[in-house]
Amino acid sequence: MSVLGLTLSAHVGLAQAPASQTASDTVDMSNPDVAAIVQVARDFEKAFAAGDAKTIATMYDPGVVYMADGAPDTFGVPVIARAREAFFAQYDARVAVHIQDVRVMGDMGYDRGTFTMTMTPKAGGKAMTHTGRVFEIVKKQAGKWRSYRVMLNDPGQNS
Repeated sequence: MSVLGLTLSAHVGLAQAPASQTASDTVDMSNPDVAAIVQVARDFEKAFAAGDAKTIATMYDPGVVYMADGAPDTFGVPVIARAREAFFAQYDARVAVHIQDVRVMGDMGYDRGTFTMTMTPKAGGKAMTHTGRVFEIVKKQAGKWRSYRVMLNDPGQNS
């Protein structure tokens, strides 16, 4: 799998999104579990902007399956963490996530949204922008929501 493919996660902007833009107005933020899932997206944006692969790795369930458009499925946190570290060694990047839908069913749930990422090569060069859609199944463990299955989709608008 390409480093880019692993980097485009739903928790996957031109700049860090303000909290008011992280979730759609139709997302029920009065539900504490829904609000916690949206907060994971906010925390992902912050860790991504800081190039913090270690913090991002804690946002995944140990049995995570990561499915990026046009790339083989990736299994497990160690593989994802190594790909993020390699990515952050090469790029300065920002991501804005916009959660459009969240559903919770006990200790499992899902979120659906879009993201915009910009990445600028540290070696110099033009910034690249990537937009996409994300769908993920999340799992609550020890009081924390983690990504269990992540699927990214490229709507074909990237430069």
